[in-house]
Amino acid sequence: MSQVLHDIAAMPTIDQETLPIVQQLRAELKQVKTDQDAAMSFIPKTCATCKYGNSPCDWCVNDPDGDLNWEWNGKSKE
Repeated sequence: MSQVLHDIAAMPTIDQETLPIVQQLRAELKQVKTDQDAAMSFIPKTCATCKYGNSPCDWCVNDPDGDLNWEWNGKSKE
């Protein structure tokens, strides 16, 4: 049994970061994060579509208790 354990310990390991799929997924994730950051920069500081329009958008989206506070203000788009 000790020979088996020795053989397993001696086997080469794979650096997952060198796998092409991992590199592709990391690149895609980086692009998604960049796109998300760009989209977030366009969100106004207050929201005209929310019934809490005078509240900062951070409160609506990032409430500490984890709830989404955004509620439609009821006005239809013209």
